[in-house]
Amino acid sequence: MTEMGLLASRYASLFTNSISLASFYSDHTDMDTYNADNIINIENHRKQFMKDFYEEQNISTKTHPIMRKFNSPERDKNENIENAKVAAV
Repeated sequence: MTEMGLLASRYASLFTNSISLASFYSDHTDMDTYNADNIINIENHRKQFMKDFYEEQNISTKTHPIMRKFNSPERDKNENIENAKVAAV
């Protein structure tokens, strides 16, 4: 019982930590590692999307990540960055 309690406590603290950081990483990062150099700034992607969408009304698969298919040539080669772009929208 003590071991299960410790595991549950560890899980809860890792879950809380991940939600509080809410970071997208450019490279695979394990749960116990925080590397600020790998954090993708989704605010930059959000600003670019807002500019394309509202100011320039440039809506296409190149500028709108949700419109892209899995094998679209416009997708970023790094899946993590592509996921961050989707989250920014």
